[in-house]
Amino acid sequence: MKQIIVSFLCALAVLTADAQFLFRISGGGLEKPSYILGTIHTLPGTVLDSIPEFLEAEAQCQQLYAELEFMKRQNMNALQNNVTANIGTMILPDGKTIYSVMSKEQVDTLQSLLASQLRAVAKSIADVKARSGEKVKGQINEVAVNNRAIELIKQLQSCRPLTFAKMLISFLNMEMLMQSLEKDIMNNQLIDVVCISRAKTRGMMIGELDDVADILGDLDNEESMDIKAEVDSFSVFMNTFGQRRQEALDEIKHLKQIMDYWAKGDFDSYASMDYVLSDTEPKFSHDKKRNAKWLPKMIAAMRKDPTMFVFGVAHLVGPYSIITKLRDAGYDVEQIKKK
Repeated sequence: MKQIIVSFLCALAVLTADAQFLFRISGGGLEKPSYILGTIHTLPGTVLDSIPEFLEAEAQCQQLYAELEFMKRQNMNALQNNVTANIGTMILPDGKTIYSVMSKEQVDTLQSLLASQLRAVAKSIADVKARSGEKVKGQINEVAVNNRAIELIKQLQSCRPLTFAKMLISFLNMEMLMQSLEKDIMNNQLIDVVCISRAKTRGMMIGELDDVADILGDLDNEESMDIKAEVDSFSVFMNTFGQRRQEALDEIKHLKQIMDYWAKGDFDSYASMDYVLSDTEPKFSHDKKRNAKWLPKMIAAMRKDPTMFVFGVAHLVGPYSIITKLRDAGYDVEQIKKK
């Protein structure tokens, strides 16, 4: 849960011109330096223009590498094809429905949870609009929300319980995101997208550190279980969902601290946070695999031309971090401090 929340909910502070987790890569035989911008994916792209150090580094680069360019046609097609190919794994077998594999009590609990999360999302969206100065309509229509929850279950009645679990988590993530957003992000693209767009405008070559096939493979590698076991597991999930939601709410205080460090460019304090290190532990094997694949791509790119690398800050901490790997490979990596 922590990994999901961290990925979505880090836009929590008013950003200033001091904001940067920007690093210079030099040495190792490089004629010119390359750079890493460690991002928090939900930051607004407008923050880039307030970081003079980034603008200077950007002007020196001839290409940009991001984690993945999701809006690229080939990647969009791959994602669409993956969804189409995996629809069968979402559907209950033998003509069963959620009503036939779950008890009435369990379905009622699902309906109540869906309605509750729909209300929470609607309220969070209204709060964001209010913070942005928009006029917000009256109270949430409880009857309409409850009817929408019932309709959702009917529309998806042939889906496996796991599908509903994912839906509830998605609604929870959306609620937390809306609670965390600053008003100035609402009309602006996110920072990674804007970095790519700026690079294209300058005619820079765009590269990808990840392979969409690997990401889709990770999505496909979920364990499957028989229907009874899945229903039992989903029942436990529903009965503990309130605790999950409270834990998600409690995450915000840690995330505010992370954003404060980002706003100050205080990477050392961020990287030494107990919260960050404990969050990194379960991800070591996953990040180790991704970072190991990234390293040769990064080295090849830097040897060709000065490069700006843009990816999430989580890849810069831990025993398998990109910083550690680059230094082990003979490169100098130093944070560019604010002027």
